Amino acid sequence: MTSNRDLRTLTRHGVLLLADATTAGWSPAAVYARVRKEGWVRLGRGAWAEPGREVDVGARVRAIQSTAAHLVASHRTAARLNSIELFAGDGKLEFTDLRGANRKRRTDVTVHRCGLSASQTRDLYGLRVTTPLRTLADLLRTAPLDDALTAVDSALTWRGRGDTRRPPLADLGQLAAAVGSLPRKSGRRTAVERLALADPRSESVAETIARLRMHEAGLHPQSQAELRTGEGRWVRVDFLFQAARVAVEIEGYAYHGSRAAHDRDVHRFNALQSCAEVDTILRFTAAEVFGSPATMIARIRRALGEVAPS
Repeated sequence: MTSNRDLRTLTRHGVLLLADATTAGWSPAAVYARVRKEGWVRLGRGAWAEPGREVDVGARVRAIQSTAAHLVASHRTAARLNSIELFAGDGKLEFTDLRGANRKRRTDVTVHRCGLSASQTRDLYGLRVTTPLRTLADLLRTAPLDDALTAVDSALTWRGRGDTRRPPLADLGQLAAAVGSLPRKSGRRTAVERLALADPRSESVAETIARLRMHEAGLHPQSQAELRTGEGRWVRVDFLFQAARVAVEIEGYAYHGSRAAHDRDVHRFNALQSCAEVDTILRFTAAEVFGSPATMIARIRRALGEVAPS
């Protein structure tokens, strides 16, 4: 009899697999009846998340890999699991098939076909995932530029909030070697060209996207320039056009991690006004960077005394 038993005792990280339940003596009919009655969240064929539990990317990957161990979480899915920030994403899971592409899976799953060595995968909380280096190399050669460079900048530095901050996951030398080892016909040239745009000094997603929009507009300021204030203290500015004496700051506490971090940015902005190397300071919120990049570029051009190209 199974009527009084608790399916939660059979879960793996909050995910119930039909195979585990039947091994424990449950009949499939009893499992389906119980999960319907208790409100378990279906993750896929024969897999459910506990009632009330947040269905995160880890749970969804676990459900897929429970019946397809040859699928390794990769690309943007691996970025999320490896705590690498992305600019955007549609929520679709991405895997690399160790046996070759499987094109008959669900519509919310993308399966890539490319070679993976054992050293390019890792076990993460019981999930099989590409390593940070392989993940970044894959994104550099296949992902939209905004996602690829956001991921690289994120991985090259400390990111996160408070006690959850994680250290850098790679350095430029390691990433250059990983990209250089890609097969020639797999997008290596694209990855190399994109990697040249990375900046390990970038401190947020908004800064990365602002730098890319400026780069696309032919504007190439110095990043994270250090200047001395009128009081003799050193202060950093997000971007500096040294010749034009124009500083650009990207602000917004929602994107810098906390209200305290936002307050520090405000104090830094006030200190910048006393720096001898700066005549003009422009400030843009993350929302402006993401939603109105053309307006941002136009304001910068005006401050630089440039005429926008026709």
